[in-house]
Amino acid sequence: MSRVDSLDLTGYRSLRRNDFSGAHAPAQFLHSQVLPVAVSCIYVVVNPGARIYAEPRIVDGVTTYIPLVSDLSFQAVLSKSCSWWNKQHGVSPAYVLEHEQIHFALYEVAARRLNESAEGLIRSLPVSRESAQAAVTSTQQFLQQSLNRTMQQIEKDNTRFDRETSFGFQPDRQHRWRKSVDGDLADLAAHAVDLDLRPRGKPNR
Repeated sequence: MSRVDSLDLTGYRSLRRNDFSGAHAPAQFLHSQVLPVAVSCIYVVVNPGARIYAEPRIVDGVTTYIPLVSDLSFQAVLSKSCSWWNKQHGVSPAYVLEHEQIHFALYEVAARRLNESAEGLIRSLPVSRESAQAAVTSTQQFLQQSLNRTMQQIEKDNTRFDRETSFGFQPDRQHRWRKSVDGDLADLAAHAVDLDLRPRGKPNR
């Protein structure tokens, strides 16, 4: 099982009813006329141990800085204190849990694909810069843009999944989605990571 941060964040695993411990729906749903049956707060996070730095290169007396990245990896995590279960709905709990599991899986598949492409991302880092800070900043921006593109695709996949399964009871369609994401997870098993998300104390000075 993935490590957790203050018993809140959990990496990808089978969801349980008590993972939805939010006291109310997330803010964007509070004024909605029709509340969802459940909400999973899921994110793709970067390994907190990842390090971006720059090494100097001197050519013909001119110093430039080459950006480098170590321990770059990604994982999908769910926040239990944000995730919410609507106790007023009459939908089968098993169906709802499977539905939220598929949402979680879509994020985890995306994280594993990022891990699969991490070496390629690093090879595509911006060229050398005139200062170490410029090299680090440009690399941070490049990686953030890559993550943003992935998140945009995740949102499209999740919207399509909801459109096909959330309006009424659609177990056959949902089962097809579950079979598809389970296949993707299996294919990408070598790229799964278990990040240490525990809070760290302040470094000694």
